[in-house]
Amino acid sequence: MNWHRSAFGVVGILSILFGIALLFVPAVGSLGAVQSLLERIETVGPTRTLLFTGAGLIGYLLIGLRSPAADREGTTDQFDRDPGDSDSVEGLAGHHLQRQVQTAIEDGSEDFVTVRERLQETAAAVYADLVGCTEQQARTAVSDGTWCNDPLVAAFLAGEDGPATPLGAQVRLFVFPRRERRRRIERTVAVIEEVERR
Repeated sequence: MNWHRSAFGVVGILSILFGIALLFVPAVGSLGAVQSLLERIETVGPTRTLLFTGAGLIGYLLIGLRSPAADREGTTDQFDRDPGDSDSVEGLAGHHLQRQVQTAIEDGSEDFVTVRERLQETAAAVYADLVGCTEQQARTAVSDGTWCNDPLVAAFLAGEDGPATPLGAQVRLFVFPRRERRRRIERTVAVIEEVERR
């Protein structure tokens, strides 16, 4: 279980519930600790209170973004397994692409574009086999993001007219680009493998 996500989720929910209680249940403000907190806020003033609250929210967001996106205990890196047939999904993450994938994650360079294009081709091939359509129809499905139900993966492989990347993923790419590039590639491989198993 990812305790980082659970902890931040609980803190966030409790903060929201506390704010709602202050607004709609006046009796909450008369509790000892709460009353003391409210008196201190009145002493500091609304401007400083807003500044401190804003700084706290930004810190909360940054710490939350730095938390692992998934619990990796007991799992293996998708890019460290034995190479398979170069035309299969397993071969995609095989030895012959290992270096290119790592460079793509680290630098987000031309290798990242190449890996994304390879993932697009693989997704189209797997989708064509699944639904029995032509390769062109499968490429269109990948390009417009209708080939899978994962919004991040659909946007990652889609063309310019496809679905937009979720806001959270855009923020993560800006704050932690390497981690987000790895997340997108690994998640895409996982979705392709899921589609292939259907």
